[in-house]
Amino acid sequence: MILSASRLCFKYNGRPVLKDISFELPRGKILALLGVNGVGKSTLLRCLAGILRPGGSVVVDGKDTASMNRNELARNFAYVPQSYTRAPMSVFDMVLLGRKPHMDWGPGEQDLRMVEQTLKLLGLEQLAMRRADRLSGGEIQKVIMARALVQDPKVLLLDEPTSNLDLHNQLQVMDLMEQAVVDQGLSAVVSVHDINLAFRYADIFLMLKDGKVHTLASKDEVDSRTIGEVYGVEVIVEKIQDYRVVIPVRSSG
Repeated sequence: MILSASRLCFKYNGRPVLKDISFELPRGKILALLGVNGVGKSTLLRCLAGILRPGGSVVVDGKDTASMNRNELARNFAYVPQSYTRAPMSVFDMVLLGRKPHMDWGPGEQDLRMVEQTLKLLGLEQLAMRRADRLSGGEIQKVIMARALVQDPKVLLLDEPTSNLDLHNQLQVMDLMEQAVVDQGLSAVVSVHDINLAFRYADIFLMLKDGKVHTLASKDEVDSRTIGEVYGVEVIVEKIQDYRVVIPVRSSG
C-alpha cells in the first residue's frame, strides 16, 4: 500500500469532525472521497497532507507522516485545494514553484526541464509566459495540476478539482489526473461532488457520513441503496455504454 490512514480523528473547536477514519490505498489507484457538504472531506485531505495534525496515523510509502518535516511531506503529497491565489507571475514560474521541495538554493537544470516537459505534456507550453492571474478557470486549473505533477509526489490530494468548471474542462482535468496516475505510477485521493465523475474515474469509493466511514468499497460494489443512505436521495444506478450513471429520483427527506 502506498497510503494508509488508521483511526484518524479531528476536532474543530472541540467539535468532532472526523471520527475513526481508516483506509488503505494501493499504488496506481484513484480513491474518490464522497459525502454531503460539511461532512469532513476537505478536512480529511488536509489531515492527509499534514496541514492539520489529527489523532491517529497516516503512513505513506511505509513512513509515518508524523515524523516528516514540511519538505518531506511535500515530496510525498501534492495537495491541490479548492481555492488558490492567482499570483501575478508567469505560468512557467508558477509551475516551477512545485519543484521547491526538491531545491537547495534555486532551480537547477532538472527542475527547469521537468517544468518544460510537464507543460508540454498538458498542452500548456503556449501559455508558459502568460500571466497566471489572466487565465480562464479551465486554464488555471490545468496550471495548478501541472504544479502538483512537477512536485513529483507519491500521492495526489485533490479537493474538488472540477468545481466551477464547464463539462469540457471537468473531463480534461480528470483525464489529466487519470493519465498521471497511470503514466507516473502515482495514487490519488480526490474529493468530488459529482458522483458520476467518481464512477467514471475512481477505483475505490470512500463515503463519509456524520464524520465516519459509511462505505469503503470498489466502485462496482456501490449501489443505489448505499448512495441513498449517504446522500439522503433516492437514486437509480444504470449502465450506459461502459459507465455506471447515477440518476436522482427524489429526496428521501
